[in-house]
Amino acid sequence: MPLRELTDYFNRENLKRFGALRGDAAPLVSLGDSGVIGRFADIVLGSVFQPVFHADSLHPAGFEALLRPARQQQPLSPASVFLLPADADEVVYLDRLCRTLHALNFLLQSRDDDGWLALNVHPRHLTGVLSEHGLVFESILQQCGLSPRRVVLEIGIAALLQVPHLPMAIQNYRRRGYRIAVDNVPVDQAPLPLLLKLQPDFIKLDVRRPPLPPHPALQHLLRELGDIGTGVVAVGMPCSASRTLADLGVHYLQGDVLAPASPQLIRATHAPANAGQA
Repeated sequence: MPLRELTDYFNRENLKRFGALRGDAAPLVSLGDSGVIGRFADIVLGSVFQPVFHADSLHPAGFEALLRPARQQQPLSPASVFLLPADADEVVYLDRLCRTLHALNFLLQSRDDDGWLALNVHPRHLTGVLSEHGLVFESILQQCGLSPRRVVLEIGIAALLQVPHLPMAIQNYRRRGYRIAVDNVPVDQAPLPLLLKLQPDFIKLDVRRPPLPPHPALQHLLRELGDIGTGVVAVGMPCSASRTLADLGVHYLQGDVLAPASPQLIRATHAPANAGQA
């Protein structure tokens, strides 16, 4: 389906499901010169993508989509946008709208060998949806020509404690073919028993702060996660740590030191080939 027809389809389906949001008659997603943009009330929503590199080859394994909102051309934080919904239905609507926006912008420029698309799921969405997680978004992806098996749904570490039915939600997502990543996991305070129980496909370790390798806590965490086959992504590493992390068993690397988030899909790292070597 041509992209303009896709945006018209999503606008019709979203309005049919949720009605005109806050009286705003503007298109929910629309095709512009630089890609697809979304609208929520008076907020303009855009997409950027940050590559996730294989730690050994520094070739992209996939891309994480990140939200870039603005009001009257002034940038806003994604977190501030999710304070606007008045109820659970609006949260679900906004979260799904953002993921649809990212899928369309990814579709605009992706190739078959570009790997996965990682999309964040807001904790309030998980709280607001009690069953059949992923069903509606699966139909959206089908219209885009994207299989759920090519999509990684990222759930923040805080949701593990905030959402009582999270294990059921993860089971529902996986049953539909999505892979699951747990994001923002601190190395020194990782809830290892819960992670081992949930067995996510990916763990995204926040290595922007100590302890940095070869700290024993990190080595223990990598051993335990390796035993259950979880892919480990180190996010935000300093350039000097990337080679050491790979040697310790980290599978993937992500961060501005390698490649910043961009509206375009960056398929090569900006870091020097000997990054991390003494």
